[in-house]
Amino acid sequence: MTTPTPPTHLRILSGGLAAVLLAFLSGCGGGGEASGGTDVDQLIKNAESYTQSQQDIANLDKEKKQVMAQLPLAQKKLEAAQQNVENLKAELDSLGTGEDQAYEDLQSSLQDAPPDVIVILSERFVRDFPLSAKAASVQQQLATSRVKQQEQEKQLAAQEQEKKAQEAARRQARLEKFKNGQMSTVELKAYLGGKSEAEIIQLMGLPTSKTRHDTWEYNDRYGLSNTGKRGRIRLYFMGGRVNSVGLY
Repeated sequence: MTTPTPPTHLRILSGGLAAVLLAFLSGCGGGGEASGGTDVDQLIKNAESYTQSQQDIANLDKEKKQVMAQLPLAQKKLEAAQQNVENLKAELDSLGTGEDQAYEDLQSSLQDAPPDVIVILSERFVRDFPLSAKAASVQQQLATSRVKQQEQEKQLAAQEQEKKAQEAARRQARLEKFKNGQMSTVELKAYLGGKSEAEIIQLMGLPTSKTRHDTWEYNDRYGLSNTGKRGRIRLYFMGGRVNSVGLY
């Protein structure tokens, strides 16, 4: 009996599976192809399905190896993430402690601290602990403290202005006393001492004479309250300013 030649589509199969099919066809004899065509087609489909399954298994095994190779790295990442969670918990606990301390410091400052200090502490608390349950009350304290701070600033500005006005009045009073010859010897020396050459000229005019480069004299220019006479004033300069005053 002549063994029939396998169809072309069977020759593409490989290995043991092709051998099984050839053996099956040989057992069928010459009439096998005609009588058992349907069974052969089904067998071919099964063989192709088997081959695809083997390929899928190989791919899955490859993917498994890749996953197993990445498993240590994934484990390290998991451990790092768990450590980060622990660190965050510790930070939250620390923040809770810091919040209580900051609030305690703020409440203590309300007793005797000036408004500007209270404003700074309140702003810092609201900035550092915006989600705190105490933030609302601190905001109210902050608004009150800002009003007080503005009032304090106005008072300080008024006091500074008053201070400047008083100093200007004192300077004018000394000038009038000097011009009217009402200063004592001590007052006159203190008043002229330390003035620059330009200030002396503006106050007394040009000197009557200059005995030396650093010595100016004014004759009968200004009187003294303790003598009632007009005397001579000699000014000794050093470094461009009156260093000593002589009265004659």
